Amino acid sequence: MDRRAFLYGTIASIGTALIPAPSRAEGDGALGLRGALGPGDPGIAVASEADQSTRLQKAADKAVAEGRPLFLPPGRFAVSNLLLPAGLTLIGVPGQTRLVYTGGGRLASARGGRGLSIDGVIFDGANRGLGDDTTGLIDFSEIDDLSFSRCEVIGSASHGLTLSRVSGRLWQSRITGARAVGIVATEGRGLDIADNLIADCGSGGVLVQRWTAASDGTALSRNRIERIKALAGVTGGHGHGIEVFQARGVAIEMNRISGCAGAAVAIAAAADAQVTGNQCLGSGGAAIRASDAAEGAMIANNVIDGATTGLAVTGLAVAARLAAITGNMVRNIAAGEPALAGGVGIHVDADAAVTGNVVESTAGVGLRLGWGASLRNVVASANIIRNATTGIGVSVVEGVGRTVVTANLISAAPSGGIRGMRYADFVTEDLTAADPATFPGLVLEKNQMG
Repeated sequence: MDRRAFLYGTIASIGTALIPAPSRAEGDGALGLRGALGPGDPGIAVASEADQSTRLQKAADKAVAEGRPLFLPPGRFAVSNLLLPAGLTLIGVPGQTRLVYTGGGRLASARGGRGLSIDGVIFDGANRGLGDDTTGLIDFSEIDDLSFSRCEVIGSASHGLTLSRVSGRLWQSRITGARAVGIVATEGRGLDIADNLIADCGSGGVLVQRWTAASDGTALSRNRIERIKALAGVTGGHGHGIEVFQARGVAIEMNRISGCAGAAVAIAAAADAQVTGNQCLGSGGAAIRASDAAEGAMIANNVIDGATTGLAVTGLAVAARLAAITGNMVRNIAAGEPALAGGVGIHVDADAAVTGNVVESTAGVGLRLGWGASLRNVVASANIIRNATTGIGVSVVEGVGRTVVTANLISAAPSGGIRGMRYADFVTEDLTAADPATFPGLVLEKNQMG
């Protein structure tokens, strides 16, 4: 059965069979709390500033006890510290049913159990401060089979929505105006975050994290993430659109991420990430970055337009390794920090295949292989590099490993097609005609300079 038809039928049956008409004593400014509850349940004033927390809590508990959904009509409900019981189905009117936080803790939470469904409700934090031990305006933990759809979470003084050890689906919702991170998912149990808008957050769009590295199973697909800032003094997040820390096996697919102060996608200490088919536009740092012992990244078919580094698999204390980077479009990379030697299109360090990418208009190096002695076991082939100051930069410091650079097409590179580097400095002229014995671990074949 079509889901829309099912909901329409459910709400219609609630409205005609189970809800009594409001009495004259209730007045024109009050409506009954609508839901699959028996006749005679007390009404809740929705056109009032009066706190509705106690009444709404009782209604939610009763709906679960009787095995019926709870429907909230259009209007404003002033509430705080709601504890949503497992098994609850809460249905509002999208864009019109609004729960407004009154202060003193958080707006709503859920703790443990299986099955929680929320559809069409606005959770409005009103930018009021949260409790000292509270990080999310909405906080769900230890929940299996969550369904959170067509909702809005707005105006949180900290994180918007925090999910800890949760499985299920968060979809077709809007999370905007959080002072910290829009969505924080910790120790996921298989969570789908899809078709949402996350925008105008102070320190991050979505943060997927684990306390110890382990399989997570979170998937992010077809989300729009926009205008993510990096506010000073705000905990959590680094201005990234999507950040993954120690969560293995995360899939990031077909998202549109624009206007981030940091990276569009940042992965650290997380193995087996799949980053495919995303649009990364106007990033303040690296558009896509895997770092600090990230291993086994598949980064393919992404469009990157505007960043200081297009795509980097690298690290600080411990370099990332083992990556397949293929079919990406990288363009309009501006000069960044001096250590980057200007803007860099694609950078890799170790155990990586870089094939079939197109890099155009970079302020520095189109493709940079290695940083110091970190370079080893890298193949760069069949890439097109156009309008970069230098086409390809290869580390030639002592101790580098084997590198194969073959069948690349480089054009409009005024400072050279392929040059050796010591960290950020160029130390050779163009290597395309160099004696192979000069750098025995470097294989250069069939590269074409235009």
